[in-house]
Parts: sequence; structure tokens; C-alpha cells
Amino acid sequence: MFKLVYPIFKRVILVLVKLFSKRVKGLENIPKKGPFIVAANHNSVLDGFLLGYYILKKTDQKIHFIAYRGRFNFFGDFLIKKWAGCILVRYNKKEISAAMKEAVSILKEGGIIGIFPTAAHSDLSKFKTGVARIALTAQCPVLPVIIKGTEDIMPMPSLIPKRIRHASIEYKKLMTFKKTQKNVNLVTQKIAKVILQGLKEE
Repeated sequence: MFKLVYPIFKRVILVLVKLFSKRVKGLENIPKKGPFIVAANHNSVLDGFLLGYYILKKTDQKIHFIAYRGRFNFFGDFLIKKWAGCILVRYNKKEISAAMKEAVSILKEGGIIGIFPTAAHSDLSKFKTGVARIALTAQCPVLPVIIKGTEDIMPMPSLIPKRIRHASIEYKKLMTFKKTQKNVNLVTQKIAKVILQGLKEE
């Protein structure tokens, strides 16, 4: 079923991209195929669609976003998990552990994982260590992405655009980590620093 609707889905996202995005930088930094992790700041429901389009276009692969289960209940598990490929999780140790194992498994099979390490917070001090843990366990690179302006278009938790403004997306250089690197907090800080500096840039 996914293969049948995938081209349609890409066209739907293209409409959103043309409507809401103004500037896109760093497309050359997107790998041609997985495995890799996409890590971005998160201020709007639009974020996944806007950053995902260009990755989808270049790799022709799903991005398996790790998403909070409660936020997508109205879509149903089939649409979100089976079709879109999201890894649904609640914020408890058991489900977080299971989600991380599933993410590592997908990466080891050459897939792409999408993570918003601050969840729905714009405060990067809330940057979670999950992206670093998954990257170090799966031994795969991280693609940092900077998204600006979506909070002015469709702020959390709205699902309806409040205004049409142009957002910007920037794909930073791929980050790789040595196999001997075991310090999760240090890797987390390195990824957070790239995203934070990107948000400060004009």
C-alpha cells in the first residue's frame, strides 16, 4: 500500500514546502541513502514535513520519526506506524527503551531515523540524549537540521496554520563519531551545539 500512495504523499508535502518554506540550504549535505539519523529543533507540526521532503526526494526512503504516541491517537496506529513508519512512544522507561531498540534495528538495515531531541520544546537545554545513544549504538552518522519560522505559521499544538509565512530549513554537515566514543553526554552536547549555533545565525 505504501508504494502506491508514496508518490502522492510526496506531492502533498511539496505543496506544503512551496507554501511555507522560503529558504533551503545545505541540500548537498543530505546523504544519498541511509543509514543516518536526522536531528532537528522542533516548534511546529510542520517541521517533520518540511525537513522530510528534501530527504525523501534525495533518498527515496521513509524517515522513521520517533513520535509521542498520545499526540497522534486520532490518526490511528495503522496510518502513523504502519504507513508512515513512525516509532510511537510514551515517556516511560519501558517504551523509550523499546523505541531505541527499534530505531537501532532500522538503522542497521539501512534506514533513516528522525528525532526531535527537544520534543516540543524550543529550549535546547531540554536536549535529550536519545539521539546520541542511538547513534553510538548503531554506529551511524547524524544529520543536524535547523528549522526557523514554523512557530509563526503553526505553533504547537495547533494543526491549522494561523498565517502564511516563509520558514527556512538548513541541513548542516553530517556528524560522525568514532567507534571508541562512548561518552553519551559529550556527543549530545556536540549535536546540540550545532543546532543552537544554527538557530543563532541570520
